[in-house]
Amino acid sequence: MVIQPSKSRINVLTGGLVGAIVSAAVFGTTAPPALAQRILNPNPAQGAQSVGTQPAISASFEALNGVDVQPDTMRVLLDGEDVSDRAVINSDFFSYRPSSPLAPGSHQIVLEYENTRGVPQRASWNFNVSSPSRTAIDSVTHNGNNRPLGSGEVLLATVTGTPNSDVVLYLVQDGQRVQTLTTEEVSSGTYVANVLVEAKDATREGILVSRLE
Repeated sequence: MVIQPSKSRINVLTGGLVGAIVSAAVFGTTAPPALAQRILNPNPAQGAQSVGTQPAISASFEALNGVDVQPDTMRVLLDGEDVSDRAVINSDFFSYRPSSPLAPGSHQIVLEYENTRGVPQRASWNFNVSSPSRTAIDSVTHNGNNRPLGSGEVLLATVTGTPNSDVVLYLVQDGQRVQTLTTEEVSSGTYVANVLVEAKDATREGILVSRLE
């Protein structure tokens, strides 16, 4: 007798908006679908876009009509490669994180297993990995290079780097005091911070440290 698994489908349950893959097996061509269990909360979600290169891949299991997953029969395949021996699998969920970055583009997860009635099951979903974004600081400059700034003058610091980022500058004074300077992106990838120098800010050595994320 040939077992022909049916296609998996994704349902969205109203109320909790829980994604569910309902897997089933069909015996022959005329028998009704066998009782199956649900695979809930697939992560990354079915059809997810802009997924990171090393995502946490997981799903949870829920019995349906008293039928559950037999975890010791489960195989987890990522793009056709069996990664079961590197995944955590139990009666409630499975989880797996790739040990190396996934290439940008579409990827598929397939779960193959038997339920507690011994019926082979198969469920699958796809997600899309985006190209890794560049995040970098290109330069940090300020107007205190050539001469000391006096009281009443403005320290102007400029950071260039990845556009649309969060950039913070730290002014370290004499290796003891740290002042946080908030920047503003004045043009694409150019961030500026300024602070009024007061008499109490007298410093023998000042260092600017920039953080971009």
